[in-house]
Parts: sequence; structure tokens; C-alpha cells
Amino acid sequence: MRKQFSQEQYDQDDAAAKKAVCGYLFKRWKYIPVVNKDLYGIDIICYKNGKIAGYVEVERRHSWRGEFTYSTIHVPGRKRKFFENPETTNLIFSVRSDLKKAFWIDGREVLNSPVVFLDNKECDNEDFFDVPIQKWTLVAL
Repeated sequence: MRKQFSQEQYDQDDAAAKKAVCGYLFKRWKYIPVVNKDLYGIDIICYKNGKIAGYVEVERRHSWRGEFTYSTIHVPGRKRKFFENPETTNLIFSVRSDLKKAFWIDGREVLNSPVVFLDNKECDNEDFFDVPIQKWTLVAL
């Protein structure tokens, strides 16, 4: 079973996390990040020299406060569609609750990770990619 969309949670997390990541993308790689207006599409489209340079998915992690103490990061299986285009860079950012730090990874690494099925407060037996923390890059936003 997959997590159901929550407008309340989306309104609370989406804009702030995307804004934090957009600032990093511009500062670090000089991308011109544009928030995708398609609510079902990838979160951010990055441009460089007037052309699409890549795509970025963003997730805010409310359970991550202070130092990250887990050995893996779970990426929902429903995000698979965002990482399957071999012609573009497709990144995912996992953002700390206070929006000051994030881990990022190339989506191809996510696809190469094992899948686990977990129960959580949102649903039972949801599929997640179980991505080792060593494969992620920690950055300050």
C-alpha cells in the first residue's frame, strides 16, 4: 500500500524545502532551478545555458533533527519514475527538518539499492529503496 497524498503535509513542507534546495543548486552548480508546476511531476527542473541540465526531487524529513544517526535512508518506491531517465541527471535531496542540511544522491544509485517493505505511520507494507548512507553526500543548505 502506498502513502496517500496529504494536502496539509504538502502545504507545510513543499515550498520551504524546495526553496532551500533551489538556493543550494544555484550556489553550488550555478543551475537556474525552476519549481515544477506539475504537482505529480518531479519537484525542480534545473537549467544551464538555456537548456535542461537535470531534475531534482525533494523530501523533507521531519524525523531528522540534529545529527543523522541511521545507516540508510529510505526512498519511497513511488519515486522510482523520477530516476529512470538515463539521458538526464536526476537527483534526490533528503532535507533535515530545520532546512539547514540535506543529503543528496544521484537517482541511479537509488535504483541500484535493495528494496524493503516497511510499516510506518502513513501506511503498511510500503516499498522503499534502502540506500546506504555512505552513498549520499551531506551538504549545508
